[in-house]
Amino acid sequence: MEGRSAGFFCYGNEGGNELDDDRRPRILKQKDWFNPSDEPYQGDERKAYQSLVWQCRYSGIEVPDDLWRHASVGLGRPYADDQADDMAQETRAMACFDTWVEAFVGHVTRKGVVPGTTEAERGAQSTT
Repeated sequence: MEGRSAGFFCYGNEGGNELDDDRRPRILKQKDWFNPSDEPYQGDERKAYQSLVWQCRYSGIEVPDDLWRHASVGLGRPYADDQADDMAQETRAMACFDTWVEAFVGHVTRKGVVPGTTEAERGAQSTT
């Protein structure tokens, strides 16, 4: 996979309606054991995927920053009302997705075919 490109479009509801006013999960019994200000992302939910992105990069798979995006969807709504098909109603998230797709297509078009692709595809074909 070295030399290939990857992109990540991530989305989430940042807790939906499951957090209390202090940004702690409502069902949490020992609220003093959890400090929301210690959470690693601090509102930048894109970072929730950073280990996957860095694993790709350290494996020789390029993930340009422009092809790694996050959109918030279903904020304040119950999980049952915030499924993938509900995302189509989220105009800001869909606009973010559309620009991500355009950026990905542009990147791949500019990059061109990765050397060795034809041979790799030929080797992956069934001989039966």
